[in-house]
Amino acid sequence: MGLFIGLFGEGVVHWPTLFSVGLFPIIVLAYGLLARSEEKRVVEQFGEEYRDYQRRVPMFFPRKGQWRLLLKSSRGEGD
Repeated sequence: MGLFIGLFGEGVVHWPTLFSVGLFPIIVLAYGLLARSEEKRVVEQFGEEYRDYQRRVPMFFPRKGQWRLLLKSSRGEGD
């Protein structure tokens, strides 16, 4: 997620060129495909233990309802 925000901010918003604007979606797609292939290998290695982790933790973006918890934890609240 941080990589996507950084690429978007630097390549699309801050320094927009035809190259950087066109390359942004390609980089995001390539990173997503890489993450999926890595997850397959990790599932093969760790099995159900990793599947449990996948159910609890989203891949890139917090799930609906988790945004509030994310904001609270980033502020140090809820401890």
